[in-house]
Amino acid sequence: MKKRTLATLLVVSMCASMLAGCGSNNSSSNSSDSNTNTEAAAPEDEDESEAAPAENNADSSGSGLTYGFVSKTTADPMFVGTYDGFEEACKELGIECVYRGTDDASAEKEIEIINQFISQGVDGIAVIAADEDALQPVLKQAMDAGIHVVTVDSATNAESRELHVDFADPVEMGRGMLRSAAKACNSEGQITILNGDPRVSLFADFETGIFAEYDENPDLYGKIDLVKEVAYGYDLPDQSTTEAQALIKNYPDTDVIICPTTVAILAAAKIIQDGNLDIKVTGIGLPSEMVSYYDNGICEEMWLWDIYEYGYLTAYSLTALVNGEITGATGDTVEAGKLGSYTVETREVDGGTMIMMGDGLVFDSSNIKEWSEKL
Repeated sequence: MKKRTLATLLVVSMCASMLAGCGSNNSSSNSSDSNTNTEAAAPEDEDESEAAPAENNADSSGSGLTYGFVSKTTADPMFVGTYDGFEEACKELGIECVYRGTDDASAEKEIEIINQFISQGVDGIAVIAADEDALQPVLKQAMDAGIHVVTVDSATNAESRELHVDFADPVEMGRGMLRSAAKACNSEGQITILNGDPRVSLFADFETGIFAEYDENPDLYGKIDLVKEVAYGYDLPDQSTTEAQALIKNYPDTDVIICPTTVAILAAAKIIQDGNLDIKVTGIGLPSEMVSYYDNGICEEMWLWDIYEYGYLTAYSLTALVNGEITGATGDTVEAGKLGSYTVETREVDGGTMIMMGDGLVFDSSNIKEWSEKL
């Protein structure tokens, strides 16, 4: 898949005035036995040619539909890449889509954007939620108006959506992050955490996994001091940098910082590099941003998922709802184009439903350079 630039997406977002009508339903992955510890194989070579115009390759089932994609932070490469995949699927289906977002992960600004989409009469909305509960009134208003709602990456509560599309089990990924951190310090030393926004369910789930792994395996982590006081950078570069500096100052014996967000891991790695500090990082990171920190040994292993396929699956899941192919009930099946079939599952953490894309990806020195060309 060819990467698009942020500038292109921002131009797309100016087309909001062209939006039209919408519909609703739910879905999840056929990888119910997914193993989050799967190591990422090198990506296959991809066709670099431009996709054909939507009218030439569109599926008639999507003709005339318009979707709004609400991003928690507009410029975050993770979310830009997810929208790239979403847009690719929409082109295949003949659907118009618009990318809108906030500058500061603000639920208040997301509410404004969703209200605009409601006024414009879109058929579906995909939301990366800045707050698990704060969007409930406006998203209920959207659904009452016949607009179908899915969440992606950061879920709302179950009452605020018809379906959540998840990349992998975040609790299990949190467990994996602690294992990576322990490996980085040879299972002895101090580990701290620099997370994103505590109001976001995804980051809370990562933390749950980290602490559960530590508490349940004293034989593995008996020589590790996992600091329970978590620092929060709110997924903003400047604040993540400030919090990373404070974390290192407050805990000068830190050996590894776990950063369950691409913004935090990049900020922490840069501080460590600039200060020539003997600290390592692990967590969630983009290979294209972090490859140089593998070269200098600051990051030895980190986690992610295929953000483009994630957005692609989200668009097909939303379309299955809009076209009445699913209702979002557990057991429904979504046909997701080139990705195949996915089954809707119960999301145990909140009683709603979800589609699970599959396994997380683990990056280390054996595959980071290859993946940095894609993600």
